[in-house]
Amino acid sequence: MINSQGFIVAHNRSTQIDQQVSAGLRSHIQKNSTVTVLDGDRYHTLIPIIEHINEQDIFFGMIDIGVPKKVVSLKIKRLLISSIGLLALFLLVTFFCISLILYVVVGRPLSRLIHVSKETRAGHYDTRAQLTTHDEIGQTGRAFDTMTSTLVDTIKERDKHIEHINRLTLELEKHRDRLEQRTQQLQLELTERKRTEEDLRRTQFAV
Repeated sequence: MINSQGFIVAHNRSTQIDQQVSAGLRSHIQKNSTVTVLDGDRYHTLIPIIEHINEQDIFFGMIDIGVPKKVVSLKIKRLLISSIGLLALFLLVTFFCISLILYVVVGRPLSRLIHVSKETRAGHYDTRAQLTTHDEIGQTGRAFDTMTSTLVDTIKERDKHIEHINRLTLELEKHRDRLEQRTQQLQLELTERKRTEEDLRRTQFAV
């Protein structure tokens, strides 16, 4: 404890009693306010002792709490290291969360879209992206599904036309076969008729 004149009146070391503090501490004692100052190699926290007597504030002195500068510096260093460690952990967790969000929002839908495009290229037109997000990837996925559905309808319509053409081709081949058979029959009949007419002419000449 330091009185108002700057002398130590109470100390945990008896040798320090009645010693006057430094001029720097004395200047702060006169301010009658709580303050922490660095004096030499120690930090001093000065707490004023004020007693309200007869409606007056009487200042008795200061309670001085001194801490070596090395101790404070070590505490600050440890606190700084802890803060850096917490900051690094926070950044790591933040990076992990951002990576997870990017995977869910971008990576997984994009992988799904690539898979669907490969399946479609391989001829598996029943595969759909089924993306429900409202971003550009989701819109692309829905457009791709619509395009695939349209392509499936077009392929089905093409197959119907091909089937119809094949059926008509088969019918034409049957008609052609029948026509060829009829043509051969007519040629045989014509040949037979010519032979018969030739025989008749020969018979007439013979008579």
